[in-house]
Amino acid sequence: MDSFAIGNAFELKALHSLRVQDDNRVAALIDIGASKTEINIMRGNVSYFSREIYLAGNDFTEAIGNRLSLEAHEAERTKISPDGRENEVDEAVLPILDDLGNEIHLSFDYYENQYDHQVEEIYISGGSSALPGIESAFERIFNRKVQFWDPTENLEVRSDHVDVDALKAAAPQLAVAVGLATRLLD
Repeated sequence: MDSFAIGNAFELKALHSLRVQDDNRVAALIDIGASKTEINIMRGNVSYFSREIYLAGNDFTEAIGNRLSLEAHEAERTKISPDGRENEVDEAVLPILDDLGNEIHLSFDYYENQYDHQVEEIYISGGSSALPGIESAFERIFNRKVQFWDPTENLEVRSDHVDVDALKAAAPQLAVAVGLATRLLD
């Protein structure tokens, strides 16, 4: 259900985009959460392939903790803000990023072989998408540009009811929630 919710949020983004909608454009939506990574491959606004991969943020945290001999809460803090330990964090998470990227790439290969359309655009969301180095690792693995997207970018938000700055800071984590909320609009 999460991958379809992500598709709904992305459809909302597409509806409000200045770009002309191309029904044959293939976009891969990758939402990297704490315990799993969701993939939804869409052509136009139709979902053609979805998959859950059980490699995600908790695995990055565990790798950092093991590599740097840190407790879980310290490893989580270091993952979010390496503060001079960027190289050590990169070395710790690189094997997990490679494994995750390869699993995602296998999904792309499956889709492309089944439907004879290439994944053209890759959009990343989720709380763990903020991991330093994820963009360059994925671009190396996929040999394509990776884009981060904000599922809240087209929402009208009343600043008298919501802390807009806090919402924007949490936006990458909200793809599933925004997608589920779009169903309330129907």
